[in-house]
Amino acid sequence: MQTTAGSRRLVVVAALVLGVLALTACSGTDADRQRSAQTWLDQTADTVADPDGWDSGGGQLLRSGDVAEGGFISESTPAGDYDVVAVCRDAGAVRVTVRVFPEGRDGEDGVVAGRAALRCGRTARIPVTVPARSGVWIQARTSDRSEYALWYGTIATPGWTPQVSESR
Repeated sequence: MQTTAGSRRLVVVAALVLGVLALTACSGTDADRQRSAQTWLDQTADTVADPDGWDSGGGQLLRSGDVAEGGFISESTPAGDYDVVAVCRDAGAVRVTVRVFPEGRDGEDGVVAGRAALRCGRTARIPVTVPARSGVWIQARTSDRSEYALWYGTIATPGWTPQVSESR
């Protein structure tokens, strides 16, 4: 994995966690849920991110009307075949959509490269082909009402499988 991708992943996860903390009060049960969410995100980032892949991100699915959503953009993903590997927690089901878009353009202009219905507690694998000079936008959405719905995704080398340690 590129060193900048690792740095970006850390910044994205840290920003999302800070957002979670800013959006909810830090008292009693909320504080426990926030610690649990942070622990899950940290462990998931360590487990799911492919060290030879390209980029990763995730966090809380934030409610907007009838849906909660989150996502991340990798602006300059090298051309090639990848598997987008995604996981979620506390949302029942999450719809993961992967779009590719020309470098320098908005992800909204992207073409759907793959999608999957993800059941939380399981792993979704979405094979995608990224054309030259393209970015990738991975979007996660759910209609679940959980305040603490979390997700994480990675742009991985084809066939890569996260290795779960026995201590988790």
